[in-house]
Amino acid sequence: MRGVSLTGGEATNVVTEHVTLKAEARSHDPKFRGQIIRAIETAFTKASKEIKSSEGKHGIVRIEGRLDYEAFLLDPKDECVQLAERAVASVGREPIRVVSNGGLDANWLNAHGIPTVTLGCGQMNVHTTREMLDLASYRDACQIALQLATTS
Repeated sequence: MRGVSLTGGEATNVVTEHVTLKAEARSHDPKFRGQIIRAIETAFTKASKEIKSSEGKHGIVRIEGRLDYEAFLLDPKDECVQLAERAVASVGREPIRVVSNGGLDANWLNAHGIPTVTLGCGQMNVHTTREMLDLASYRDACQIALQLATTS
């Protein structure tokens, strides 16, 4: 499963005293993300109460959470979107608006009131063993960045 880490114990033939599970709950909708988190918390808490050892003891669940970044959606009419689309067109590319599922600097900037567009730079198969960079797209991205940085 992607985004999940489970650690605990030293040997495979014993029941460990502590286990640490790290997981992510992602959604572009904060309300739905909250539902995901509550479902995870409920499932673990319920399991810890229902499953007992031969001595009748049950586990204890401690859940710690943090919000790494908040989702954002820009209006296509926003100035930053328009500027980015003009810069993309200036190098002969067609601007394409898509939703990104990753955590980016733009998430933080938008959350702090700075409208920010994320632009691709030729990445392919990101965060996989097949990750690579399309050099022509990367060069165009550099030209787009230069255009944005030097145009008033």
